[in-house]
Amino acid sequence: QGKKVIIFPEGTRTVDGRLGSFKQTFAILGRELNVPIVPIAIAGAYQALPRHRLFPKLFKPVTVSFLPPIIPEEGDDYGTLVDKALSQIKAKLASQQLPEQTTV
Repeated sequence: QGKKVIIFPEGTRTVDGRLGSFKQTFAILGRELNVPIVPIAIAGAYQALPRHRLFPKLFKPVTVSFLPPIIPEEGDDYGTLVDKALSQIKAKLASQQLPEQTTV
């Protein structure tokens, strides 16, 4: 129908700022419907709004990066698609490590 679907593959916000395990829902949809999967890396969200806070911290940078689409291929199973998306996101987040801010 030409609509876009956003799925957060971890299913919940991070407890400690690290990536959690990915569920296969997005891979199943991508493979079965033969549609591209566009991984998105979000850096700084945990620093801006940790799980235990009700309001975001001011002036904390959050970066959203749209990564190259993953086109499901004939040999790809759900696990392969999850691994491809996870590796792209991990690589992007590793290259965007935000420096720790120190207070004096």
